[in-house]
Order: sequence, then structure tokens, then C-alpha cells
Amino acid sequence: MIDPYTSWRQDRNLALTTSTVIGIGIGLALGVNEVIGATRGSATTDGPNWGTVPFIVIGFGLPFAYAGMAAISDHWRTSLLFLQLRLRGDFPLLGMRFIKDAYDHRIFRAEGASYQFRHSLLQDGLARDQEHTPSL
Repeated sequence: MIDPYTSWRQDRNLALTTSTVIGIGIGLALGVNEVIGATRGSATTDGPNWGTVPFIVIGFGLPFAYAGMAAISDHWRTSLLFLQLRLRGDFPLLGMRFIKDAYDHRIFRAEGASYQFRHSLLQDGLARDQEHTPSL
């Protein structure tokens, strides 16, 4: 059985690989299209300017790669949540390390690919605190 931290890392690696390949593919297609399109409309005989392709691949491919990574990966969406909680002052910035440390200290237990509090008294106490907290 796979633990949540390993699942977390595998999701990150899969998202990085997939989004990089897709982003480079989109950027390369746009770059080649730009060079071929510019060559057709040009009255000069200098030939295609292939030097612009890497800039187009980086300029268009990387934003598509990052957007795709955030869209397909639980790792990146959760990392953005950890950042948002950190900016509010409610959670450490490296949230998954904090949660894994709590797991290593036997505060959490692994249930499939997620964590749960090990002690039911702690679960009940936190649930009661949540009920009495005023909503924003």
C-alpha cells in the first residue's frame, strides 16, 4: 500500500513531466507556425528566422505548462492552499512536511492516500472547536 507522502511526490512528478511535454509541444507548434507564417508573408529572400523558435517555445510553452500543471495536479493545488494558509498565518509554508512530521510522530494515521487524526478525542475536540468558530 502506498503512503500519502509517496502519493504526493508521485503526483508532483507526473504533473511536472506531463505538463512540460505538453507545454513544450504547444510552444514548439506555435514557434514553427510563427516562422512559417512570417516566411510566407515576407517579400525578402532571407529565409525563415529559426532563431525565434526557442523564445516562442519558452514564452508560450512555459505558461501553458504551468497552467496545465496546476490544473491536473492535486500537489500543486494543495501547495497553493498551503501558501494561502501561510499568508493568513494559520499554517506553515511547507505544509506537507509538517503533516508528514505529524504522521511520523503518530498524531496522524494513513488511510489510503490521505491522513486522519489517530485519536478520536482529538477529532471530536477539533470538531467542537470548529462548530463554535464564527464564520467569516
